[in-house]
Amino acid sequence: MEWSELKNETLRLLLPVYGDRESTSIIRIMKEDILNDNAILDVENINEWNEAVKRLLNHEPLAYITGITFFLNLKLTVGPGVLIPR
Repeated sequence: MEWSELKNETLRLLLPVYGDRESTSIIRIMKEDILNDNAILDVENINEWNEAVKRLLNHEPLAYITGITFFLNLKLTVGPGVLIPR
């Protein structure tokens, strides 16, 4: 599977839930944090990506899925037991 296919399929799934702008932002963040901007997609990366999409479709916050959020100029590690700063 190529990046464009993965991106388009993810966008198709997220659009009804998050809308165009939010879906596009989510995909960009996921590419950075889950794929580490890696252009090479292997089975492990695709499986991790698909699991993240399932969690998003269950309305789990993106920060819990990636384990990362930003607050001011700080990069913070977060998990389900942490209140996500905004």
